[in-house]
Amino acid sequence: WWLPATDVELYAQFEPANPQFKTGEAVSRTIYLKAVGVIDTQLPEINFGEVPGLKQYPEKPETQMKVENGQVVSLEKISNVYIPSSEGDMTLPEISVDWFNVKTNKMETAVLPPLNIKVRAGACRKKNARRSRRQLRTAARCRLRLTSGQKRQTACRNRTSICCWAVHLF
Repeated sequence: WWLPATDVELYAQFEPANPQFKTGEAVSRTIYLKAVGVIDTQLPEINFGEVPGLKQYPEKPETQMKVENGQVVSLEKISNVYIPSSEGDMTLPEISVDWFNVKTNKMETAVLPPLNIKVRAGACRKKNARRSRRQLRTAARCRLRLTSGQKRQTACRNRTSICCWAVHLF
């Protein structure tokens, strides 16, 4: 991608500002690419890179143009929603944009450095883990009752009972 400009900047903002990454919980990061001396259609696509254990949902980029001090300034704003699926240390990859500085006649790179994050267990995951153990114990008791001669109709008198749910699940 060829981006001849007089200045290019990359910066980012999290929502919330100081996020705590937790499994199953969304964190939004907005990346801004500002280029002076180019129109918005010249701005390149931003690549967020893959991170194992981290689902990403980039939104459609928004662009705008304006004139500042007699020069065209283009701004691209793209939000990416991160949802961790596993706990541990992760690194959001570096984001970089190569551009040609028309003042110095040299190639340059605007960079957002990699960002190390620590993902902890989310409240939802802890709650579901406890519920799963309890449900498994209930299912085992219900299966035991059914195999010891009790008829299915008796166990499932009320189709919303935990035993009925457990039997149908397994």
